[in-house]
Amino acid sequence: MTRPLPARPSLTHLKQQAQDLLHAYQAGDPAARQRLAAPPQRADQRVRLADAQRALALEYGCASWPKLKQQVVARLGVLAARAADQAKRQARQRAEQQRVQALVARVSAAAERGEFAALLGTLQLSKRDMELIMPALAASGHLTLIVDALLRGVTSATARVRFVAAQAMDHYADERCAAPLRALLHDPVPRVRWAALHSLTCAACKLTPLPAGDDLLPVLIALARRDPSIQVRRKATWELGQACADPRAEAALREALAQETDRVVRRNAAEALRRLTPAPADAPKRNSL
Repeated sequence: MTRPLPARPSLTHLKQQAQDLLHAYQAGDPAARQRLAAPPQRADQRVRLADAQRALALEYGCASWPKLKQQVVARLGVLAARAADQAKRQARQRAEQQRVQALVARVSAAAERGEFAALLGTLQLSKRDMELIMPALAASGHLTLIVDALLRGVTSATARVRFVAAQAMDHYADERCAAPLRALLHDPVPRVRWAALHSLTCAACKLTPLPAGDDLLPVLIALARRDPSIQVRRKATWELGQACADPRAEAALREALAQETDRVVRRNAAEALRRLTPAPADAPKRNSL
């Protein structure tokens, strides 16, 4: 009956096992003599270390001592490769943690200084980095300072500042941002209206979704129907589609589908209405692939 190799085998230890088996055999140990029962394939019939090594290899399921050594070396190579990979992963994780900590420190320092332009510069991060630093900013209280600065920004007389501040609220926001963003839905500059609408309705990028308020749906309908900016109408129609169970939203979507000339608006309306209308029981299922 063969026995498995240890999880982390050692050639030195196996060589010592073979030496111990030979010494036990020479001392007349019955168990050792049973393990070395096969006679050596030599004229003098003397039991040597090579015989003990072969017997040990057979016990581990290998035909010869060299085969056992090969198996041990191969397993040690796999273990070494795994250890190297783990060390690399741990090094990358430490480097990533240090990078995120540096980002948090840089944004926090800008928030503490309260310099709006400098703060906006530090907030220009990838979506992934924003998601990584947000919990730390919230835990330290610096998210509140950032929102304080953005709230000042959305009331600026400069359209670009209002736009950038509203856009930043897609990620850096708390409940205080809801009312100012709703007010920006009536801003005279189209891209400001678009940024405010996106930040107000997008929940995926925030720690906590913003309260939309009871007055949002009528505003969405008005934007989808009459906003002069096609980008705003597209966004408003898409957002109406998320609330299409409301009869007012459904009516506005059907109106957009019937009267709107823009293909994106019509597509958004059609897809929302399609979700609203259940498919017949005998209709073939669409392949999601």
